[in-house]
Amino acid sequence: EAAQAKGALFLDAPISGGAERAEDGTLVIMAGGPKEAFDAVSAAFDAMGATVRHTGPTGTGTTVKLVNQLLVGVHTLAAAEAMVMGAKSGADPALVYELVSSGWGQSFMLDRNAPVMLDQTYEDARAPLKTILKDLGLIQELARSIGTPTPAGDLAFKLFTQAAEAGLGDLDAPVVVRLLEKEAGVTVRRKS
Repeated sequence: EAAQAKGALFLDAPISGGAERAEDGTLVIMAGGPKEAFDAVSAAFDAMGATVRHTGPTGTGTTVKLVNQLLVGVHTLAAAEAMVMGAKSGADPALVYELVSSGWGQSFMLDRNAPVMLDQTYEDARAPLKTILKDLGLIQELARSIGTPTPAGDLAFKLFTQAAEAGLGDLDAPVVVRLLEKEAGVTVRRKS
Protein backbone atom coordinates (compact mmCIF):
# COMPACT_ATOMS: atom_id res chain seq x y z
CA GLU A 1 0.00 0.00 0.00
CA ALA A 2 2.86 2.39 0.82
CA ALA A 3 4.51 1.69 -2.54
CA GLN A 4 1.22 2.14 -4.37
CA ALA A 5 0.58 5.46 -2.59
CA LYS A 6 3.87 6.76 -4.03
CA GLY A 7 3.10 5.46 -7.51
CA ALA A 8 5.55 2.57 -7.25
CA LEU A 9 4.89 -1.08 -7.91
CA PHE A 10 5.79 -3.74 -5.34
CA LEU A 11 6.34 -7.48 -5.57
CA ASP A 12 6.98 -9.98 -2.82
CA ALA A 13 9.29 -12.40 -4.60
CA PRO A 14 10.88 -14.99 -2.34
CA ILE A 15 13.24 -17.55 -3.80
CA SER A 16 14.00 -21.20 -3.25
CA GLY A 17 17.22 -22.98 -4.12
CA GLY A 18 19.94 -21.47 -1.97
CA ALA A 19 23.36 -20.18 -2.95
CA GLU A 20 24.16 -23.06 -5.30
CA ARG A 21 21.12 -22.51 -7.48
CA ALA A 22 21.58 -18.74 -7.31
CA GLU A 23 25.08 -19.14 -8.73
CA ASP A 24 23.92 -21.23 -11.67
CA GLY A 25 20.73 -19.23 -12.31
CA THR A 26 18.29 -22.03 -11.49
CA LEU A 27 16.38 -20.52 -8.57
CA VAL A 28 12.66 -20.91 -8.11
CA ILE A 29 11.11 -17.42 -7.89
CA MET A 30 7.55 -16.95 -6.60
CA ALA A 31 6.38 -13.39 -7.20
CA GLY A 32 3.19 -11.92 -5.80
CA GLY A 33 1.91 -8.48 -6.71
CA PRO A 34 0.60 -6.51 -9.67
CA LYS A 35 1.01 -8.40 -12.96
CA GLU A 36 2.44 -5.28 -14.61
CA ALA A 37 5.19 -5.18 -11.97
CA PHE A 38 5.97 -8.85 -12.61
CA ASP A 39 6.06 -8.30 -16.37
CA ALA A 40 8.39 -5.31 -15.91
CA VAL A 41 11.00 -7.37 -14.05
CA SER A 42 10.46 -10.82 -15.53
CA ALA A 43 13.62 -10.64 -17.68
CA ALA A 44 15.72 -10.06 -14.55
CA PHE A 45 13.92 -12.90 -12.76
CA ASP A 46 14.46 -15.18 -15.78
CA ALA A 47 18.22 -14.49 -15.59
CA MET A 48 18.27 -15.75 -11.98
CA GLY A 49 15.66 -18.48 -12.03
CA ALA A 50 14.76 -21.59 -13.96
CA THR A 51 11.22 -21.59 -12.57
CA VAL A 52 9.71 -18.12 -12.35
CA ARG A 53 6.00 -17.64 -11.74
CA HIS A 54 3.57 -14.85 -10.94
CA THR A 55 1.56 -16.21 -8.01
CA GLY A 56 -1.20 -13.60 -7.84
CA PRO A 57 -1.78 -10.60 -5.57
CA THR A 58 0.80 -9.19 -3.17
CA GLY A 59 1.49 -11.68 -0.42
CA THR A 60 0.92 -14.82 -2.46
CA GLY A 61 4.62 -15.17 -3.30
CA THR A 62 5.37 -15.32 0.41
CA THR A 63 2.52 -17.76 0.98
CA VAL A 64 3.88 -20.13 -1.68
CA LYS A 65 7.36 -19.84 -0.15
CA LEU A 66 5.96 -20.73 3.29
CA VAL A 67 4.15 -23.75 1.82
CA ASN A 68 7.51 -24.81 0.37
CA GLN A 69 9.24 -24.29 3.71
CA LEU A 70 6.56 -26.30 5.53
CA LEU A 71 7.52 -29.24 3.33
CA VAL A 72 11.24 -28.53 3.81
CA GLY A 73 10.90 -28.66 7.60
CA VAL A 74 8.59 -31.66 7.71
CA HIS A 75 10.60 -33.61 5.12
CA THR A 76 13.87 -32.83 6.92
CA LEU A 77 12.41 -34.21 10.14
CA ALA A 78 10.91 -37.23 8.34
CA ALA A 79 14.27 -38.02 6.71
CA ALA A 80 15.98 -37.82 10.11
CA GLU A 81 13.35 -40.05 11.69
CA ALA A 82 13.61 -42.62 8.90
CA MET A 83 17.41 -42.71 8.99
CA VAL A 84 17.41 -43.18 12.79
CA MET A 85 14.88 -45.99 12.53
CA GLY A 86 16.97 -47.74 9.89
CA ALA A 87 20.18 -47.37 11.90
CA LYS A 88 18.55 -48.48 15.16
CA SER A 89 17.19 -51.62 13.50
CA GLY A 90 20.73 -52.59 12.50
CA ALA A 91 20.53 -51.73 8.81
CA ASP A 92 23.47 -49.98 7.18
CA PRO A 93 22.36 -46.32 7.05
CA ALA A 94 24.04 -45.74 3.68
CA LEU A 95 22.20 -48.73 2.23
CA VAL A 96 18.93 -47.51 3.75
CA TYR A 97 19.44 -44.19 1.99
CA GLU A 98 20.42 -45.82 -1.31
CA LEU A 99 17.36 -48.04 -1.40
CA VAL A 100 14.81 -45.56 -0.05
CA SER A 101 16.02 -42.88 -2.47
CA SER A 102 15.36 -45.34 -5.30
CA GLY A 103 11.80 -46.05 -4.15
CA TRP A 104 8.66 -44.14 -3.32
CA GLY A 105 10.25 -42.67 -0.20
CA GLN A 106 12.60 -40.59 -2.34
CA SER A 107 12.37 -36.83 -1.94
CA PHE A 108 14.55 -33.85 -2.70
CA MET A 109 15.03 -33.28 1.03
CA LEU A 110 16.05 -36.91 1.62
CA ASP A 111 18.59 -36.62 -1.20
CA ARG A 112 19.87 -33.34 0.23
CA ASN A 113 19.89 -34.31 3.92
CA ALA A 114 20.78 -38.02 4.15
CA PRO A 115 24.35 -37.50 2.85
CA VAL A 116 24.82 -34.70 5.41
CA MET A 117 23.70 -37.08 8.18
CA LEU A 118 25.79 -39.98 6.87
CA ASP A 119 28.93 -37.83 6.57
CA GLN A 120 28.23 -35.71 9.68
CA THR A 121 28.90 -32.49 7.71
CA TYR A 122 26.60 -30.22 9.69
CA GLU A 123 29.13 -27.38 9.87
CA ASP A 124 28.63 -26.71 6.14
CA ALA A 125 25.37 -24.96 6.94
CA ARG A 126 23.83 -24.31 3.54
CA ALA A 127 20.45 -24.15 5.30
CA PRO A 128 21.03 -23.39 8.99
CA LEU A 129 18.56 -24.98 11.39
CA LYS A 130 17.76 -21.53 12.82
CA THR A 131 16.60 -20.35 9.37
CA ILE A 132 14.24 -23.30 8.95
CA LEU A 133 13.01 -22.72 12.51
CA LYS A 134 12.28 -19.07 11.68
CA ASP A 135 10.27 -20.19 8.67
CA LEU A 136 8.40 -22.81 10.70
CA GLY A 137 7.44 -20.03 13.13
CA LEU A 138 6.11 -17.90 10.27
CA ILE A 139 4.20 -20.92 8.99
CA GLN A 140 2.57 -21.33 12.41
CA GLU A 141 1.54 -17.65 12.38
CA LEU A 142 0.06 -17.97 8.89
CA ALA A 143 -1.75 -21.21 9.73
CA ARG A 144 -3.30 -19.66 12.84
CA SER A 145 -4.33 -16.51 10.97
CA ILE A 146 -6.19 -18.47 8.27
CA GLY A 147 -7.42 -21.35 10.44
CA THR A 148 -5.40 -24.14 8.81
CA PRO A 149 -4.26 -27.16 10.86
CA THR A 150 -0.57 -28.02 10.50
CA PRO A 151 0.05 -30.97 12.86
CA ALA A 152 3.22 -32.14 11.11
CA GLY A 153 4.48 -28.56 10.93
CA ASP A 154 3.73 -28.08 14.62
CA LEU A 155 5.83 -31.12 15.50
CA ALA A 156 8.66 -29.96 13.24
CA PHE A 157 8.54 -26.53 14.92
CA LYS A 158 8.73 -28.18 18.35
CA LEU A 159 11.73 -30.36 17.49
CA PHE A 160 13.58 -27.64 15.57
CA THR A 161 13.05 -25.37 18.61
CA GLN A 162 14.52 -28.05 20.90
CA ALA A 163 17.50 -28.45 18.56
CA ALA A 164 18.10 -24.69 18.52
CA GLU A 165 17.86 -24.56 22.32
CA ALA A 166 20.46 -27.36 22.42
CA GLY A 167 22.89 -25.07 20.59
CA LEU A 168 22.47 -26.55 17.10
CA GLY A 169 20.92 -23.50 15.40
CA ASP A 170 23.95 -22.49 13.34
CA LEU A 171 24.46 -25.99 11.95
CA ASP A 172 22.86 -27.41 8.81
CA ALA A 173 19.17 -28.24 9.32
CA PRO A 174 19.46 -32.05 9.18
CA VAL A 175 21.35 -31.78 12.48
CA VAL A 176 17.86 -32.11 14.02
CA VAL A 177 18.64 -35.83 13.71
CA ARG A 178 20.83 -35.51 16.81
CA LEU A 179 17.74 -35.20 19.02
CA LEU A 180 16.36 -38.44 17.63
CA GLU A 181 19.75 -40.17 17.74
CA LYS A 182 20.07 -39.31 21.42
CA GLU A 183 16.62 -40.65 22.23
CA ALA A 184 17.21 -43.84 20.21
CA GLY A 185 20.77 -44.37 21.43
CA VAL A 186 22.17 -44.64 17.91
CA THR A 187 24.15 -42.49 15.47
CA VAL A 188 23.37 -42.19 11.77
CA ARG A 189 26.66 -42.34 9.87
CA ARG A 190 28.43 -44.28 7.19
CA LYS A 191 29.90 -47.56 8.35
CA SER A 192 33.69 -47.64 8.01
